[in-house]
Amino acid sequence: MQDYLNVEYFFFLIYNLLFGGEGRIGSIEEFYTSEFYTSLLSFWSALTFFATIATLLLLTLFLYSAFRLYAIRKAEDELLESAIIVPDDPGPEELSRWKKIEALFYSGGESNWRQAIIEADIMLDEMLAVQGYRGDTVGDKLKAVEPSDFNTLQYAWAAHKIRNNIAHQGQGFVLTEREAKQAMHWYERVFDEFSFD
Repeated sequence: MQDYLNVEYFFFLIYNLLFGGEGRIGSIEEFYTSEFYTSLLSFWSALTFFATIATLLLLTLFLYSAFRLYAIRKAEDELLESAIIVPDDPGPEELSRWKKIEALFYSGGESNWRQAIIEADIMLDEMLAVQGYRGDTVGDKLKAVEPSDFNTLQYAWAAHKIRNNIAHQGQGFVLTEREAKQAMHWYERVFDEFSFD
């Protein structure tokens, strides 16, 4: 029993199938001497030649592509290693609450000074609440403060007094620029002590 595929015998069977009848070749020996076998050998040789050339061309193309891909990836890696990563532009820095109050104050005019002082006092109220002081008003909270825990307590009281004059006397209280600047300075000292902005 043969353990391999005999291609010529396979072609012989195809030939008999295609050209059965009168021109049928009876034995394998007759097949080898036939014109069909000669033509088949020529065709097979040409097919083998062109298949070999095509295989070599495709192999060359594959190797060229593989080397080019390797070179491109290596160049990309080198480029990425030397690249300077620029973070996304965060845009203009957001002003702190105190800076916004200062901007309002420095925009000038008595109404802006009054509004800035009122906003600063609201900020003082929030700061005292964050620190745990209780009371209905800023004055109540300031009364609850232990002076040894609050180095700028006298500034907080003085600034709050000006705010009270603005709130309670309205337009009857004439706020001078000097007084407004002094109140803003006192608030700033308080907020600086507790790094609250």
